[in-house]
Amino acid sequence: MRKIVFAIISIIMCASASLRAQEAPVFGLRLGLDFRCPTAIDYEGTDYSAFKNGTGFELTGVFNMPLMSGIYFEPGLGVYYNTFGIKPDFLKEGPVSDKIGGSARQFGFRMPIMFGYHFDTYPVSFNLFFGPVIDIGIVAKSHHEVWINNEKYGHSDNAFGDDGFLNRCDVGVRIGGSTEFNNFILQLYGTIGTCNRISIDHAKMRTSNVTLGIGYNF
Repeated sequence: MRKIVFAIISIIMCASASLRAQEAPVFGLRLGLDFRCPTAIDYEGTDYSAFKNGTGFELTGVFNMPLMSGIYFEPGLGVYYNTFGIKPDFLKEGPVSDKIGGSARQFGFRMPIMFGYHFDTYPVSFNLFFGPVIDIGIVAKSHHEVWINNEKYGHSDNAFGDDGFLNRCDVGVRIGGSTEFNNFILQLYGTIGTCNRISIDHAKMRTSNVTLGIGYNF
């Protein structure tokens, strides 16, 4: 993780040094609807389908810096809230109930570090971009609901920490495109997670997102 942070700092310093004075950088806001896609749990070489896809959102402030010949650098910092479902077999303990369901809900900080290319067409312009995305989880809850004899019972547990089953941090690779008209932006992109998100010994699980977003450059 330390090497990744040093590499990101180096990228930011190099991009800042290459900034062209004749093209002014701009601030922007991005709001995205996330479709969360967790993988199956790989436990000692065997896959277990424990989770269901979910949804969420992200709100990010960005600093768009033109570099040269249509190339730009766009770091950002924001927050995210994501959910995904937990299948009954992963939750079921003790006496068998009539029905059981659950979900994991996560909130944290998100830092995208994008490089892109701007196609300056009129009146609508286009962008292609890619780069790393760092997620740092702050709070996560796993919520369980059980129906026994037609009565509903529910409770929530911490999903991070010693008693949880999720790791806080992830580094993803994002690639996508956008259209821009009068400073308004429409985006579509995917983010592939590269880190193990589950804290169970001998188990691996990754999460990815597909996001539809809107934005504005000031």
